[in-house]
Amino acid sequence: MDVKNLETYAIIGFDGSAIRGLKIHPDGEHIVYPMGNKVCIQEWKTKKMYFLSGHTNSVSTVAVSPKGTFVGSGQINHIGFKASVKVWDFKNKTMAGSHELHKVRVEALAFSADERYLISLGGRDDGCVVLWDCFAGAATGTAAAAKLTTGDAMTLTTLNLRVNSFVTGGDCNLRVWNIRAESKNLDVVDISLGKLRRSVRCISISKDDTFGYAGTTTGDMIKFSINYPSDPTASVADIKPIFLGCLARCGPWRRGKRPESICYSQGIESILIMDDGCLIVGAGDGTVDILDEINWKGDFPKGKILSPNRPHFKA
Repeated sequence: MDVKNLETYAIIGFDGSAIRGLKIHPDGEHIVYPMGNKVCIQEWKTKKMYFLSGHTNSVSTVAVSPKGTFVGSGQINHIGFKASVKVWDFKNKTMAGSHELHKVRVEALAFSADERYLISLGGRDDGCVVLWDCFAGAATGTAAAAKLTTGDAMTLTTLNLRVNSFVTGGDCNLRVWNIRAESKNLDVVDISLGKLRRSVRCISISKDDTFGYAGTTTGDMIKFSINYPSDPTASVADIKPIFLGCLARCGPWRRGKRPESICYSQGIESILIMDDGCLIVGAGDGTVDILDEINWKGDFPKGKILSPNRPHFKA
């Protein structure tokens, strides 16, 4: 891949306090981001800005539905107070729904592929996943986001083809969830990481929903197979996702010597899986890398390197 230096085109008034809070609308003409206690929708060509008002404190996270019909936002609040989640009609710039089922902070939001559900994840003081039906305008389910034996869940993402599935991750936990269509109850399966201890900061799923990567605070990536059938309507009740390995960036290559593993010093904050299989990785130290996964044949030079931190990506 030929990578050229990118020139600065414009500067946006987004301070970055909401992690992964800058969203591009599917129409390619608008961007969405939080600004204080409001959500800003900016038309890119004309620079015209619309503000969605309704939150009582700073907006902590935003999401845009896959077809751009809805915008979701969640906020921070003081200890002991409820933190609201709001659903906005993008076309009319009006509120389409709201709930206050989280405490103190809403950590992450994601829409299902068919735009029916908005899944919200509460912060450390809450620890719950809430399912909101955008069509019915009501909450249909809630569950604890993590086991008592692990840490808190900190991020979530939905699958691209299966409208009833999503993935959450956090401190020593990585879980795949399914929404029962008939009862709206939530089923969850933990991805067994063995003795590996990692705190997940971001998750990205391949377009065909076959595998995913989870970026960690230690600067490496967990790769996992979702293991679901290609038919998005097929039952997955007895299927368990599989942990494939903990992978890191490959250091300088020296003939006859084992390549070293290089982790990003301040963790991985964002991962984007490209159509050609390459990854664009954004790290906490400001690094943006394009990574290509290496398919090693046989053992590594001078012995096999086992996970975790197997050098598996060429920058």
